[in-house]
Amino acid sequence: MTRDAIDGEILQADIPFKHIYEVEALAKSGRDHAVSLEASLAERTAIAEFLELEAVDSMRLTGTLAREGRSDWRFDGRLEAQVAQRCVVTLEPTPAAISEAMAHVWSPNAAAGQTADAAINDATFGVDPEADDDPPEPLGAEIDLGAAAVEALSLALDPYPRAADAALDATLAGPPGVAPLTDEALRPFAGLAALRESMDATDDAPPDSAEKPPSRKDENDP
Repeated sequence: MTRDAIDGEILQADIPFKHIYEVEALAKSGRDHAVSLEASLAERTAIAEFLELEAVDSMRLTGTLAREGRSDWRFDGRLEAQVAQRCVVTLEPTPAAISEAMAHVWSPNAAAGQTADAAINDATFGVDPEADDDPPEPLGAEIDLGAAAVEALSLALDPYPRAADAALDATLAGPPGVAPLTDEALRPFAGLAALRESMDATDDAPPDSAEKPPSRKDENDP
């Protein structure tokens, strides 16, 4: 899967990490549900391929899934993962630790852009003081916390991972058959550019408008 697809909408049907909760069973239980999910080796391998990572060494989701209001459901928890991304400079695997707080809401009114409680509150007071920054997700017969975890992981990844010892100034440019330029080779030109800018600034400076005292003539002058 490409980064463009990740930045856009991720189709839950394609996500290779499924942990389904039946909404009807959740409602009948009448209690909050503690969540502790850990991806297996096979799941981590599939997630790495899905997100185009070098590896997913560990991935765990913990938190609580609970009813919110009359018909909405909310998950609050934390995603923790150890992954390896490809360095944009050296192309070598670069480890990264992910620790992200998660807050997801599912609502049957998500298609209209607001939760059931928000609709009631808006009708009564005209505002929703507790509205979430992120819109709720549509609530169907199931809640997939595995998909939510993969989406959270994709958003937490560094889009430009770089190894700690990667040198950004190693190579800047070079057409085929020509030795590429480096920062070291360009430094003398940078000095010349700075000198030119200094000279231009001097030329553009306004003339001194202060009146100068007349020069004293020599006594022998006619």
